[in-house]
Amino acid sequence: MHARLSSSQLPESADRFRSLMYLSRAHAMMEQRRVRIRFELGEQHPFVEVEPDPIFQPGRFVLIEEDWALEPAILEGVHVHSVIPGRPAYLTPVSTSGEELVDDPIGAESTSDLGEGQAQENLEIQKAESTALDEKTDEKRPNLIFEPDGSTDWATVVFAEVPSSEELTDNHRQYWVVLDGRTGLAKVTEGITEDRLASAEFTIAREKLILPRKNDVTDQTLNITSDLAGGAGGMFGAQGGIGGKGMMGEASGGGKSQGQEIPQTPQLPQTPPPNSAEQQTGDAMAELEKQLANSDLSEEEKAEIRKTFQQNQQPSGGQ
Repeated sequence: MHARLSSSQLPESADRFRSLMYLSRAHAMMEQRRVRIRFELGEQHPFVEVEPDPIFQPGRFVLIEEDWALEPAILEGVHVHSVIPGRPAYLTPVSTSGEELVDDPIGAESTSDLGEGQAQENLEIQKAESTALDEKTDEKRPNLIFEPDGSTDWATVVFAEVPSSEELTDNHRQYWVVLDGRTGLAKVTEGITEDRLASAEFTIAREKLILPRKNDVTDQTLNITSDLAGGAGGMFGAQGGIGGKGMMGEASGGGKSQGQEIPQTPQLPQTPPPNSAEQQTGDAMAELEKQLANSDLSEEEKAEIRKTFQQNQQPSGGQ
């Protein structure tokens, strides 16, 4: 049981830290103030701080004294070994036709959505602010900042049972929390080895994100089983259709349009003629006479029934 509890501390710490980031982002949006998660050199737990006066005191953050911010998010024996800014290169589409991977496949500043060099500029601003306020910020674990609108920068938070002062290798068990700069959401994943990251098969090929051209698709047949399709006068390109063309292409005989096969279906019934009510009355009267002929009623009774039937068939109210 002790071994199982120890093995679960690393993924649980990563999951709890993700929750802390979500709460920090929500607090920034509710208070309309910048919120940051800051690591000090040699400290295991981060500090969650807010910028109370961005107009007259920009860059000055104070500690958020609420339970969700003060409660330790990292379990004992687990450390945030590093915070790698920038969009991970393995999440960036890379062409298989000759474009090479960057040197740092985990996080690359040049692949950030902020643009070339913008992530490095943000790091320099953080260092300048920390120096001005005499803060002991860990350069290996830069701040995670959430803007009032909930936006943030890409970052990968690496969790391990190794302090940030020691070297981390693939032999150490790792968990990553990847913060998506596009949505502000985060994903917890088990650490990926350097060999797997360097493999071109691990990255997304840009060619796979492009929709195929029309000529590359071999089968474009669309079967429509609706009663409104096909047949003479159908909506989808049958002869006698709208303007001689169907909605899906040039008209052709037999209820087919170009590039598609549409099954033959019966035509819809035509609009009834204006005297359809009189026709229905005549049919009903004929049916009544047929039944009266086969009955044992007297002629007086049959005449009374015919009179009553005709009165019921006459329109009322002048309609």
